[in-house]
Amino acid sequence: VLFWFVQLFVFIFVGALGFGIWFGFLDLKRWLVERQLIPVSDRLLHVSWGAAEVTKVIILFFSTGILLNLILAFFKLLLGFEFDSHLLIVTHTLLVDLAAIFFIVLMVRNTGASLSDLGLSLPSVPYREVWLGIRTYFVILPFFVGMLILLIVLASWLAYEPPPHPLAEVLLEERSLSSWVVLFSFLIACVVGPVVEEVFFRGFFYPAMRKYCGVRWTAVVTAAMFALVHENLFSFLPIFFLGLVLCYLYEKRANLTSCISLHVLHNTAFILYFFLMKGVLLGEASIS
Repeated sequence: VLFWFVQLFVFIFVGALGFGIWFGFLDLKRWLVERQLIPVSDRLLHVSWGAAEVTKVIILFFSTGILLNLILAFFKLLLGFEFDSHLLIVTHTLLVDLAAIFFIVLMVRNTGASLSDLGLSLPSVPYREVWLGIRTYFVILPFFVGMLILLIVLASWLAYEPPPHPLAEVLLEERSLSSWVVLFSFLIACVVGPVVEEVFFRGFFYPAMRKYCGVRWTAVVTAAMFALVHENLFSFLPIFFLGLVLCYLYEKRANLTSCISLHVLHNTAFILYFFLMKGVLLGEASIS
């Protein structure tokens, strides 16, 4: 069964690369004629928040993480509670992400704006934006894979093994994990995480800073912060590139749906790849 899943993944991956090259060629033709890679939306957003609100959200976000750590330490040291380490990582990540969304919504509403001004299309789902995000990911996939291959070659040459992300460690754990832990880890990595990151980096941070620094510098700073929070300097360049693309997509469409769909697809593809490679490696280990 694993063999067929691997075959299917490879088939879909090669197909995505082919579609990406074709769509990239079409986008290049559009750029030569219209001087734009992505159609510009006429949607206008009311960005009434600024650097002060962004700073408050960042402070509240880190404060929440510290507070949760203190609470967990209290239960463990003083009350003798024992927590499963993997479940602890998943729960902590989920609670901090939800807190971040709460603080962003609070700041946005306090300035007189609405959730739609973050670029959210609620409650309807703009399927054109979903497709545009997927299509854009196909276009950048060959470039992204090329960067990863270069980094892997460089790491092999330097005999360097980059540390995995904490959630990736949970998913790649060799021992048997609770199905609930795996399910929640998958949902956080592939759905909750991308939504929270897009709401903060593209919907909240990017338009606020753009008022002070302009489009180009704000995109660079946003993409750099986006790459740094993933806590892996080895993958900084490809994630930075992904952040630039997401900023460009948001700038042109003023809609988070396209950014979220691209981000969800990216995370899902790589998590599935990790799962398949884990199955292959464990299978080889059992045979040997």
